[in-house]
Amino acid sequence: MPNAVLDSTILVSAFLTKMGVSAELLYQAVGGAFQLSLAEEIIGETQRVLLEYQRIRKRYRYSDREVRAFCQALRKVFPLFSLEEAKTHAQKIFSEFYRNKENQKDKALEKYIYTLPSSPILSFFSFYHLLVAAILTTETFPLTYSIYSKLDACLEKLKLSPPPPLLFADTNWGQFYFGFVVNPGTLELELWRLDRRGCNGMPMSSWKEYVDGTSQKPWGILTNPKEYHGDYLHDFTLLTKKV
Repeated sequence: MPNAVLDSTILVSAFLTKMGVSAELLYQAVGGAFQLSLAEEIIGETQRVLLEYQRIRKRYRYSDREVRAFCQALRKVFPLFSLEEAKTHAQKIFSEFYRNKENQKDKALEKYIYTLPSSPILSFFSFYHLLVAAILTTETFPLTYSIYSKLDACLEKLKLSPPPPLLFADTNWGQFYFGFVVNPGTLELELWRLDRRGCNGMPMSSWKEYVDGTSQKPWGILTNPKEYHGDYLHDFTLLTKKV
């Protein structure tokens, strides 16, 4: 997976223009298009610029609380771990994952530590996939459970990942579902298309006007197979009661 580092200029632009190109880069990173590394110095500079540059504050309307929430969301969504932090987190995760299975926990932790890179900093993406690799080489196959689902639940319980999105409908795109997500940049509830695990996806920006009430055009959700053809498609007013 490609790796990228964004500077504070891009992050400031993403905050100020929620539907702009810079914000789209963050969406792409959240959706798994590339691995984003954000150093604390970059996030700190972003916060300082948004809070202290009066020429920006005169042009855009936003509160100090919104700035701090945005920067805190960046820290949570794109965290960087030192090797010692990675080891500490891994120990807690394996203790939860292998509850009452000390031998397997110790084996997984040993394999995880052995595969840690020599670089002093580890992105969450690398951190996660090293956990998966350690579990895969520890388990006996076939498995009666999903490694990813169980690992995601452990991370959420230990507050190392955000709550899962609310998936509510299938889509015409292969492997994608509709779901509601708290946007990590704006902290607002948004409609996204996501994979089954809710880990990769993109915001449905082109539909925003229908969801937030900006557009008054009628829309509906098809819940019955017969609604996909015939009179229902020719006369959409038949579905207005389903809005």
